[in-house]
Amino acid sequence: MDELLNDETIKGYRIKFVLIGDKKVGKTTIVNYYTNNKVIQEYNETPETKLYKANAKINNKDFIIKIIDTPSNKQFLNIIKGEYQNANYILIVFDLTNRETFLSLNEWINHCRSVQNQNMDLILIGNKSDLNQNRVVSTEEAKKFASDNNIEYFEISAYNKNDIKNIFDNAISGLFKKINDDYNTLASTTIFGFEQGSRLSITINNENNRNNKKCCC
Repeated sequence: MDELLNDETIKGYRIKFVLIGDKKVGKTTIVNYYTNNKVIQEYNETPETKLYKANAKINNKDFIIKIIDTPSNKQFLNIIKGEYQNANYILIVFDLTNRETFLSLNEWINHCRSVQNQNMDLILIGNKSDLNQNRVVSTEEAKKFASDNNIEYFEISAYNKNDIKNIFDNAISGLFKKINDDYNTLASTTIFGFEQGSRLSITINNENNRNNKKCCC
């Protein structure tokens, strides 16, 4: 897998995700299950940012995925912020059975939006839906919060592979649709943060635009 991601001759769109949120919300469980099919039963605090890698094929397109798992300690906020610069998606995770993690979402959202990255989208994830008897945040409340903040919302169990796969598949498909829409509507643009090969942006040109360019003024 590492060879696939590091080999610049391998064709595939490179996409970057960053997971953030309070401690014990399940960020590391989510990324491990998605990338390694590994279920983590015991909590171990993430001491520093860690890179995970995966590849996927969606709609006959090859995607090479980087996922950054981040520590929850607020002293690492500046380090985490540095990961937002070239990110396509920020996954903000909270625990449906812990209201404090829900109440801290505004702080995490404001932290994300303090970065000037117009191509970065936020996704809200309510984890531990399997512990329904312990939940303290309702689906309706979480959906309203997401809607008020213009963020897509997913409710999952980190122990359900289909739940997790659905998040990443939807995000990747949505980003690729955006690229296709831009092909259809823009004469010439560069979309940063969406990479094919090694840090390669997609530039859109058409014949009419090239013919209409002025030269040698």
